[in-house]
Amino acid sequence: MVLNGDANVIIGVLPQDFHFAPAEPAEFWSTIHASSECDLRRSCHSLYGVARLKDGVSLSTALANLTSIAAQLEKLYPGDNSGQSAAVITLTESIVGDIRPILFVLLCGAGLLLLIASVNVASLLLVRSESRKREVAVRTALGASRVRLTRQFVGKSLYLLLHVDLGLRPDHLATLWIAAPMSNYGKDPQAIALERRVLSQIAALPGVKSVGITTDIPVTHWGDTTWLRILGRPWHGEHNDAPECDVNPEYFTTLGAKLLRGRYFVEGEDASKPHVVIINQAFAKEYFPGEDPIGRQISHVSVAPDPMEIDGIVEDIKEGQLDTVNRATVYIPFEQSPGNYFNVVVRTSQAEQSLLPVMRAAIHQIDPDIVAAEGATMMEVINDSQSAYLHRSSAWLVGGFAFLALLLGVVGLYGVVAYSVSQRTREIGIRMALGAQSRSVYQLILKEAARLIAIGLAAGLV
Repeated sequence: MVLNGDANVIIGVLPQDFHFAPAEPAEFWSTIHASSECDLRRSCHSLYGVARLKDGVSLSTALANLTSIAAQLEKLYPGDNSGQSAAVITLTESIVGDIRPILFVLLCGAGLLLLIASVNVASLLLVRSESRKREVAVRTALGASRVRLTRQFVGKSLYLLLHVDLGLRPDHLATLWIAAPMSNYGKDPQAIALERRVLSQIAALPGVKSVGITTDIPVTHWGDTTWLRILGRPWHGEHNDAPECDVNPEYFTTLGAKLLRGRYFVEGEDASKPHVVIINQAFAKEYFPGEDPIGRQISHVSVAPDPMEIDGIVEDIKEGQLDTVNRATVYIPFEQSPGNYFNVVVRTSQAEQSLLPVMRAAIHQIDPDIVAAEGATMMEVINDSQSAYLHRSSAWLVGGFAFLALLLGVVGLYGVVAYSVSQRTREIGIRMALGAQSRSVYQLILKEAARLIAIGLAAGLV
């Protein structure tokens, strides 16, 4: 088969239902061929490793081995690997994250449900036992023990993260991932020409208001990090790690992000122009506290650092998971770091879902060999993100337990009140015989029920 313009030999077929959970479903798998600028730079971290441990080898042992390898690489490449280490987690933790809080919520919900059911049953038995005082007295007089008498009678903290400030307006945003063959678009001029063709083709579609290009879609991950240093300051190999996104000039306005200071990128800022960068608010606070970063320079950590001038500061955009703290992030003009794969973000005046197939068709008109995949609205990206899914699942669990608790509470309260009324039949009859109106009788009964409801609500709110 031909992949990215190169002939490849098919050496195996996986089962149809095979899916490597941390990644999107794939139709084919290929070996890694380091080709992009990031792949060839040691200070750029965009790859993850997966390993199966030998029998008897623990995670701590594997971490110790990787830490030792990292130390050796630091000695071999002090300019690029200083301060680098390793992290090892289980694949389960990588897929589902820390699920212990959700299981704890589930356990607490089950315990609360059991408690409510027990209290309801105990209340019914207690009310019923009032009518059996004489029976209990007779049984006690005949020698029944306490154990025998007991055997005779025997029994909001979760908040959805969809309200987190994302630093963008997710409505009417559509996203699409594009991957072009390396053979035709692997060189910088070819990648830039493709980017401009994609922008013009999609911008001409009906309902499209603006088009943005980015290497990473917001609310997905804090990956693709790069090692940076602040020029003009003493540097002793400190590890200043920050996610990097390569974007076009219209990216921020397409998202609806807010420029705090400075300027956005402009058309034509390619590698022939002085290199520039936009930072987010978190970067300014972390590396320039009490200072004005506009006009200052940073650079990648490499043998010959290329200065990048900070020309703008944007409000923090939630590039990573919803339940994480915003990280210092840098944005670089796409044409100063072009690539043959990127994401298209489109703001539209119409229903964004209906625009996705039209966008794919427009891309295939440019070149049928270009892959246009992972089309989704920004709301779908947010709702399907890992943290949102976990919190939504726990919300359903809590909601289900709350409903069952309410149902049990209603049944229990009805049972207690109904039994209480049945025990006061003679009293109610006498009151009505003496001229009491039906309304006053209802008020008498419902007032007691309201008192129980008030006590229950107070306890429930706590």
